[in-house]
Amino acid sequence: MQQAQAYPYFEVNGTTHEVGRRHGEACREQIRLFLERSYETIGSSKHQDRATLRARAESFVPSIQGFIPDAIPEIEGIAAGANVSFAEIVLLNVRTELTLGDAGLRDGCSSLGFLTSRTDNESTIIAQNQDVGDWMKDVGVVLRVAPHDKPAFIMFTWAGVIGYPGFNEHGVAFVQNQLYTEGWRVGVSHYPLKRRILECRNLAEALDIMGATTFSSAGNYLMVDGDNRLVDAEIAAPHGVGVIEATGGTLAHTNNILSPELERFDTFQAQLPDSAPRCARANQLVSSVERVSAADVMQMMSDHEGFPHSICRHNDGTPESIETVASYVMEPLQGRLNVSYGNPCENGYSAYTL
Repeated sequence: MQQAQAYPYFEVNGTTHEVGRRHGEACREQIRLFLERSYETIGSSKHQDRATLRARAESFVPSIQGFIPDAIPEIEGIAAGANVSFAEIVLLNVRTELTLGDAGLRDGCSSLGFLTSRTDNESTIIAQNQDVGDWMKDVGVVLRVAPHDKPAFIMFTWAGVIGYPGFNEHGVAFVQNQLYTEGWRVGVSHYPLKRRILECRNLAEALDIMGATTFSSAGNYLMVDGDNRLVDAEIAAPHGVGVIEATGGTLAHTNNILSPELERFDTFQAQLPDSAPRCARANQLVSSVERVSAADVMQMMSDHEGFPHSICRHNDGTPESIETVASYVMEPLQGRLNVSYGNPCENGYSAYTL
């Protein structure tokens, strides 16, 4: 399948502030568009003006600084490079938390993971379909980041956001799923956590960070590392973290909590009632073959069982519809990130290397 369109790709390096500034300069147009749309969508949902949203965003700064101090000079650099305010870049990095569990929030996503025992290319494989509003295609980018004193990594992200799914030079990779619980509050937001994962040497380090941190909202992380370990971590804020280890060399996850001790806190039915059937289908797909190639996983990410609310999700014609705006299939031990622009069933994947 021929790739008709690809997300913009940029390489940034240097000190923490330089990485941020180069990110901001490269993505200036997308950052400004992202800000405008975030002001519109969150402001309309919460009935708050721009000054109120910026003030709310800045209330997260102490938590971010305590959790990942280097994020502050990087955010300052992004703001300088994009010629916007510091508070506005913070806003982009806490935008999910600013909804405070709003019932109108509908971020989907389906994720699959495979250990080397279940792949044919001597690499772990981890994949996700990113299901959000179609306008977010205009603010997506692929970044290869090489900080002076931390591991190099590559990720798909939204312009101005410091951490999103990808993998680093140690083979640590993750994808994500939105979870829904009650009790969201000011605390450590998920984009800084995602950046911390990309700085880890293995999953033990990432899980230690999760277990020792108070998070502001719920989220799921399906992760692999260079030691050929595959786990799923469900952060059911404010109720705790559940960890699921791969037992058969594969894992799959969507937007409902699977850990028995945390299931009672799940409110996914109010936002995404299709999550459970998508999860069942994802598990069926990962267990259907003995070994997979990256091309096989790409085909799984194009699956239409339950259309239009399938793993490859399509616009259902309603104003609040979400759809697959990007699909990524990572081969961390091969140093390869494959990303589709929009639905993978309609567009092929572009390959990027670390």
